[in-house]
Amino acid sequence: MRFASILRAFFVVAFAAACSLTGHERLMLANATQVTIGYMAVDQELAARIDPAPETAAANFDGQTVAAGQEVEVRPAQIEGYREGKPVTLFIYRISGDRATFARALVAPGGTSRITITPQALGL
Repeated sequence: MRFASILRAFFVVAFAAACSLTGHERLMLANATQVTIGYMAVDQELAARIDPAPETAAANFDGQTVAAGQEVEVRPAQIEGYREGKPVTLFIYRISGDRATFARALVAPGGTSRITITPQALGL
């Protein structure tokens, strides 16, 4: 009986540890501007090989926009080439109507990060 209790406790601790491996990583993107922004999140090493389009359709950012004054969580499934704990490059676009114009690229360190897009960052 005592062995079963110890075994049960071991599995609870092991399960909790396994769940926390990815639970600590979190990337928040806040928009402190008066315009909607679109973003493309990419592993930093992969981003080095990407030349972002200067302008594209706003529809290309379906599910990857942040309204003025809002904040969103960028989930690992939204990060192209995601590798836990590694830096992420965010390609930021200003959205106006049905067009999106490239504004800048920002790097978020691995782990827990909060990136705030300011008017200055967008050249506004």
